[in-house]
Amino acid sequence: KDKSPLPWLFAMALIATGLFAGLGMLYVSSHNYPGGHAMSELHRLAQPSDAGIKPVVHVDNLAAISGVSRFLEHNDRFVYSKEEHLTDEQLGKFDYLINERPHVGEQFEKIGAVAGLDRVSVRKRAILMRPALFVYYNKKKNSQAGGKQ
Repeated sequence: KDKSPLPWLFAMALIATGLFAGLGMLYVSSHNYPGGHAMSELHRLAQPSDAGIKPVVHVDNLAAISGVSRFLEHNDRFVYSKEEHLTDEQLGKFDYLINERPHVGEQFEKIGAVAGLDRVSVRKRAILMRPALFVYYNKKKNSQAGGKQ
């Protein structure tokens, strides 16, 4: 008796559908962690001084919960802080910021921006992104210390 190939084809179609759906969700979720991308951007853009002084980086709440972890703090040329509830004046003590605010203050220069997942549009068949985190350099503090670190 010949068996019908339909059950086998159906099973293979289900496996392929599950695989593609899983890969699609993996791709979407990779855009949901802008903190990790912002930390990488900071390491790429920042130039620590040769004087042995480690720049101090403030990581805000959104960055801390969206990808910044001890695993990314592998660059021992920086000191990282995750202090919470700081005023703009208190942020002035940091050399760099990874912050969700599009504007922090006059003493900070925006040197990088990282997009994060906004939503998935089924109708447009697209992943919609929005600016999520910004990397700032404290130009006032560092101009007093002798230039950009």
